[in-house]
Amino acid sequence: MDYEMSNHAEREDAPWWVVMTDRFMSGWGSAPGRSVVAIPCPTVAWAERAAYNMERDRPEMKYVSVRRGPTFKQAVASRRLGRGDHLAIYALTPHWAGTPPHTAAAIEEAWEAVA
Repeated sequence: MDYEMSNHAEREDAPWWVVMTDRFMSGWGSAPGRSVVAIPCPTVAWAERAAYNMERDRPEMKYVSVRRGPTFKQAVASRRLGRGDHLAIYALTPHWAGTPPHTAAAIEEAWEAVA
């Protein structure tokens, strides 16, 4: 399994994760097998919001689930990633959560409350 983090805003120790398969990116580039996306979330409410947005607005995202896990490896364990699969970890942003841009401060406050 190959994995990447999109920027330095991600947290490997998040209490909640939204995990999904990206059907568009699977099968080429860095993911000759499957492409799995994981988004760390500070609370279950933010995780559910992001999962709902993925299911509603992103048709290329399949098998969206909310997972509780202290690390990304435990959060994606049920996906059984193997050779040729790719895991991308993206920070929770208003874009992923399906909220207006001004909610970035609310996301940051939620992370601070978890720390």
